[in-house]
Amino acid sequence: MTGGLLSDLYVLPAWRRRGVARALIAASARASAEAGGEFLAWAVDADNGHAREFYRTLSREVPENVICSCNPQEFARLADEARTWRR
Repeated sequence: MTGGLLSDLYVLPAWRRRGVARALIAASARASAEAGGEFLAWAVDADNGHAREFYRTLSREVPENVICSCNPQEFARLADEARTWRR
């Protein structure tokens, strides 16, 4: 299954509650669908209640999935490690 990954969505406070975030997510879903995608996924901090409440109007939380993320040091180490790979 192919889909899109939404990252770093931020709407300035003055523009919130005007449909901007919904429009950006909808445009992302459309771009993913036009590229053959069947879903759109994104991460949200567990303690960001306002964002989670909004996202529930568009999607569902998936407790059976876990998001993995490298901290900056681990990310840099992994990126550096890839330099030695042969292509």
